[in-house]
Amino acid sequence: SVTYTLVYKNQNPGLFTGNFAGPSLSGWTTVSGTLPVSSWGATGGTLQLNSFAGANGSGMVNQGAYGANGTLSFTLYQPAYQPAGVILRQSGSSFYLLLFNGNTSPSAGAVSLLYTTNNGTSYSTIATGSFVAPTNTGTGGPINVQVILNGSSFQVYISTNGSSSNLDLSATDSSLPGPGYFGVYAQASNTQFTNYTFLDDWATGIVVNDTVPTGETFVSASGGGANAPPINWNVGNMAPGASVTETWVAQVTAGAGTIIPNTASISGLNRALETSLSAFVT
Repeated sequence: SVTYTLVYKNQNPGLFTGNFAGPSLSGWTTVSGTLPVSSWGATGGTLQLNSFAGANGSGMVNQGAYGANGTLSFTLYQPAYQPAGVILRQSGSSFYLLLFNGNTSPSAGAVSLLYTTNNGTSYSTIATGSFVAPTNTGTGGPINVQVILNGSSFQVYISTNGSSSNLDLSATDSSLPGPGYFGVYAQASNTQFTNYTFLDDWATGIVVNDTVPTGETFVSASGGGANAPPINWNVGNMAPGASVTETWVAQVTAGAGTIIPNTASISGLNRALETSLSAFVT
């Protein structure tokens, strides 16, 4: 028999991309407000709230956008005077809300970092800032945003009207260090998000996979690997620097001198498929 050992270590940032090609919103779940995920729509790279949510808003997160630190980038189109923003580090009923209150140029728009422990029923204000409101009052955008999270540090860079990004909000808070899920929030219909990406530190939804090569038969696997090819280990979310080791045993049926190649792989919600080729000579 031969024993295969598969090792994966989370040592590079992952990238979640909300491509919003539509119409499916698979992976998104509601975390605040009363509107279901079906109140949102995705098409052509744009995510849009199609119903009026009111003061409680409609917030949802994606299972692939999970982490503690990293860079969240997005473009927001926000009807004037209708709050919208993004959810950060959601865990249970707690999350941060980065909220943009639109305005009409030349008046300034407002940005606030809020914190809730009750799914958005009430919020505490962590910090506030202002930004140059977009001149396009019809669509309220684009508002281009980059949020850099590093431990207790929050830095929010905003660009409108073709200008360069400005650091419009900087805050320090350790109420919710993470990890948690990231998502979107809006109160008014026709609020839109595009170019939503999260370059994050955690690996999410990791699955280690191996197939039984020709010339071998499956005997056993560690850690919950299915007892039939292909062999899958559903590892789940992995912290930065974390590693996982899985093994499985095969009985060799090929004749002497046979070269038996074996290709294992890992995949994840914020990871491109990675493969590793090994070979065994009988």
